[in-house]
Amino acid sequence: MQIQNSINNEVIGLINHCEFVKELMEYLDFLYCEKENVSRIYEVCKAFYCVEKHDRSLTSYFLDFKRTYNELNMLLPFSFNVKIQQSQMEKMTVMSFLVGLPSEFENEFSCWSSF
Repeated sequence: MQIQNSINNEVIGLINHCEFVKELMEYLDFLYCEKENVSRIYEVCKAFYCVEKHDRSLTSYFLDFKRTYNELNMLLPFSFNVKIQQSQMEKMTVMSFLVGLPSEFENEFSCWSSF
């Protein structure tokens, strides 16, 4: 309980199902570690699929897009392993679905990132 009291309110809703510290640590590791950072993959996918030029120059727009593309490739690198490719395809499918939802659903699907 004391650990949960020290965790950011945005995250607490994602971890209420964890009864033990070990379970909590493994789940947080899954959500936020560099290897399987599902939250970061979602943010990068959102930036990649919903890119807008706004008032930036074409060069600035392209460089931001390229930076996002490179980060997405780092988070989901190419692999010859078919199981890894399938897992990455499933992640991209879920992320595409989530990114396509209206912003009014953003808080409601934050718990889905634990697929």
